Amino acid sequence: MKFGIVGVKSRLAHITKLRQHLAIGMQPDDEIRVFWDDKRQGHWWNYSRTVESLTKAAKPGEPVMICTDDAVTVPDWRDRWEALHSTAQAQRYCLFHGSKDLLTDANLQKGYAEGILYRAWCDQAMVLIDQPTLMEDCKRWLWMENGLHSKWLHHRRIIQKDGRPDYLDIATEGYLIAKKLPWVAACPTIFDHAPLPSEVGHKVGEYKSPSYVGTPGTFLPS
Repeated sequence: MKFGIVGVKSRLAHITKLRQHLAIGMQPDDEIRVFWDDKRQGHWWNYSRTVESLTKAAKPGEPVMICTDDAVTVPDWRDRWEALHSTAQAQRYCLFHGSKDLLTDANLQKGYAEGILYRAWCDQAMVLIDQPTLMEDCKRWLWMENGLHSKWLHHRRIIQKDGRPDYLDIATEGYLIAKKLPWVAACPTIFDHAPLPSEVGHKVGEYKSPSYVGTPGTFLPS
C-alpha cells in the first residue's frame, strides 16, 4: 500500500502524528510519503501531483491512500479499511465524508454506501486502486470537455478570484458523476477532520464527519 500526505510545513506537528497512525500495521512493502507544498503553490497543485505520482507508481491492485494534513483516524483504521475493501472490492473509496444522507440503517449495517454519491467524495482520506490516469482524465474533462461548466460544477466556485483552480475533490466528484463512475463511502467514516486553524479560510470544525468511528476530531477511539 502506498500512502501520500498532502501537506504544508505549518502542519508538521499534526502530520507527524498522522504519519505515526498510518504506520500502524504497516507491511514491508508499504510506503508513506509527505508531499510538501514548500512554495505554497496551492492545494490543487499539491493534491493533484500527489494523486498522479502515487497512482502511476502503484502496482496493479495496490491501494493508494491519500490524506490531507488535517486528517485524523483511529488506531485500528487498517483493520477497518481491510474489512471494508474485502467486502466492497471497489477501485475508488472515500473514507471521510460529511453526508448524513448516506447514514441509513442498511449502509451502517453493511459498513458503506456504493454508487454515484452526491457530495460524498472528499479529499480528507481517499483510496484509489488501479487509477493511474484519474487526474489526467479529470483535467481533460474539466478543461477540454467543458466539465467546468457542467451542471455539477458551474455553481461550485472551482476557479478562485485570482484565476487559480481550487477544490480538487469537488471537481473530481463532478468528473466521476459525469462519467458514471461509482465509488464507495465508508459508513461510518474511518477518518475525520481535525479542528485545526484553516489554511484556506474555513471555520475551525466546519467540516467534520457526522459518523466518525472515533472521538470526533481526534486520533482516539470512541
